[in-house]
Amino acid sequence: MSKLNHTIEPEELMAYLDGELPAEKAFDTAAHLEQCDECRKLAAELKEVSEMLVAFEVEETKEGLPDGIASALADKGKDKPASLLLARLRFPTRRQIVWGGGLAATALLLFALTMPSFLRVPMSEKHMAQLSRALRNSTARVASRGAAFSDTTAKNWLRRRARQHRKT
Repeated sequence: MSKLNHTIEPEELMAYLDGELPAEKAFDTAAHLEQCDECRKLAAELKEVSEMLVAFEVEETKEGLPDGIASALADKGKDKPASLLLARLRFPTRRQIVWGGGLAATALLLFALTMPSFLRVPMSEKHMAQLSRALRNSTARVASRGAAFSDTTAKNWLRRRARQHRKT
């Protein structure tokens, strides 16, 4: 079927036979089929194939598996180990061991660095007042001896006492 002799394509011919062409195009296709023997033969072949497809039916199958397949599956199941869990168990690779060890070391280091701050007990107001009174008494004793006692010295002394308190 050359395009020079025919104004319709084979796809258009199939659409015409299926009734899917618009009315104007269907009229042109019908007029061409009346004049062209080659297109009429093609239309007859396409119609025959279409009718064969409509008439085609799939066989119904029985429910269940054929005996051969069912027995083969049953035999295959007998070869499996009793415990599927043990069959899937595998030991870690070297890479997994290295990564696991690294993660464990990182977690241990993080724990060691953060734990002291959790254990630190804040100084109570009562103890702070006692330290403050002791500082004033010490300041008064030093002042009575005529020595200079600066604020920095008092702060350092208070810090030392607070550290001693934390250790105990």
